[in-house]
Amino acid sequence: MPDLELGDETTKVFVDPYGDTKGLSEGIKAFFEYLIEELTQSDFTKKLYEEVEKARENKEWRREYMAWISELEESKEEAREEGREESREQIAISMLKDNMPISKVILYSSLSESRILELQQNLAEN
Repeated sequence: MPDLELGDETTKVFVDPYGDTKGLSEGIKAFFEYLIEELTQSDFTKKLYEEVEKARENKEWRREYMAWISELEESKEEAREEGREESREQIAISMLKDNMPISKVILYSSLSESRILELQQNLAEN
């Protein structure tokens, strides 16, 4: 995935600590164990644990994190609603193609009459 562009001008490293660890250094294995079970088996993982604990106690960071989580949840809900809307539109388009009455299309798609008429117009133009 070296070509994956996320558009935020940062570098992301994706790690699978559950994979095969043969041939990896003991330090990397200890890091993977830390990721899986928070085991601190090396100086690095002990220091990492300490820094994570400091971050967890930082009130400003926690506030920012909670705001970020809230924004993330709002984005997820918006995406879900967009998906539901697209699904309703696809139902309406299928029904319009089958020449179903507008009243039935409204009933089954839960779209407004104006949106259904818009979709019908788009179908007629194509």
